[in-house]
Amino acid sequence: MTLTKDHVEALFRNLEAGNREAYFAGLSDDVQVTIMGRHTLAATYNGKQEFLAKAHGRINRIRNPNVPLKITLRNVFVSGDHGIVEMHSISEALNGKPIENNYVWICRFAGGKVVEVRAYTDSASMEKAILENEAALAR
Repeated sequence: MTLTKDHVEALFRNLEAGNREAYFAGLSDDVQVTIMGRHTLAATYNGKQEFLAKAHGRINRIRNPNVPLKITLRNVFVSGDHGIVEMHSISEALNGKPIENNYVWICRFAGGKVVEVRAYTDSASMEKAILENEAALAR
């Protein structure tokens, strides 16, 4: 299968539409996700379940469940078996402060699914939101 911009864009448009189930179905069960940087979430997650539990789940625990997560897809580029996706997200933390982030994900595809990700995020913003809200939860 030749990777196309339409394929990558359709997968990530699921996030914009709030259809996380369809998006995560597009990730291989053994996907390797590396969140780059030197911050709380920076690590390599081996497998979809580890990524969902340790990274995605950690962010979801500090989000206000009454305020939807809004993700906007800004750009999609494709080269060979790689899709590069630029996104913006905004939501609200449990402490009432906004959680706003800009991302670039470099994704390698095989068989139509994402098998590897290198994610670049606004790490200072995420770090602050996570540490402030996890400290409040621990009290």
